[in-house]
Amino acid sequence: MNQEAVFTTLENFDNAFINQASNLLETIFNEKVNIVVENSKVFNPELLKNTVGVPSLRLDFNIPGKDKGLTYFANGKLLPDLTGYLSDEGDNTPNIPDSMQMIMDVSEQLSMIKKQCFDEVLSKGVDFDSPALSAWDGSIDLIFSESVLTFYKMQVGEKSNITLVRMIPADIVAEYFDQDQAGEHGGVENDEFEDFSDAEEHIDAQQSIDFIHDLELLVTVELGRVTMTLKDMLALGPGSIVELNKFAGEPVEVYVNNKKFAEGEVVVIDQNFAVRITSLVAKRDRFASLRV
Repeated sequence: MNQEAVFTTLENFDNAFINQASNLLETIFNEKVNIVVENSKVFNPELLKNTVGVPSLRLDFNIPGKDKGLTYFANGKLLPDLTGYLSDEGDNTPNIPDSMQMIMDVSEQLSMIKKQCFDEVLSKGVDFDSPALSAWDGSIDLIFSESVLTFYKMQVGEKSNITLVRMIPADIVAEYFDQDQAGEHGGVENDEFEDFSDAEEHIDAQQSIDFIHDLELLVTVELGRVTMTLKDMLALGPGSIVELNKFAGEPVEVYVNNKKFAEGEVVVIDQNFAVRITSLVAKRDRFASLRV
């Protein structure tokens, strides 16, 4: 394996992905997001444990048919309620933490960005399974051996830096990131990854994510709801009136992909019904509705 080619490709991939991801996270948090690539190293279990702690949050973006792909780790203390819930598999926690849905919604969008970067930077068409979120207890899976760890620092607004670690198994690195041996499979010796550069690179988060803007989303306007018995429903006919649970003049609700996005009022434009938006849900909740 050509170590120099692998390092260059990983660097180019990270630049493209982090630019896009930073812009996406800024939209969600409404704060400046800076992500810095620190270095890449051969997998070291103690180094990983000491960096993110145990238990830590683990997020897997697996490639279909391979049961592995790109795995990310973060300190479990960032979201202790979620870490505890995942560690206990929900047995001792009656309610799913709100942060879990938010993370899964964001992860789905990051999967799309990864797919785009694989295509544009690596010229590799690749899909990902649905992201898998879990609590890592420090145990070493078989796929951890002969892997590459990449360390990042992420800062959101004025908050302290958050350390993130990405792990890519060596055979995935060889198949997708070694441009000199594209498409080849097989194990990779650990020493082929030694001496990765420790150069730190500051990533500007302003690059456009216009490709996400072309997604088609289902927009639904709900005038109201009603619960009816089967008997009453079968009795409906032309001229029947169904009374809804809303008063005249109340705002109607606008849903995107079956999640509430806004409220508005019904208007008529050129003999067509339309909705004038009067209020939007919180930006973070609004983003969750974009999940496809």
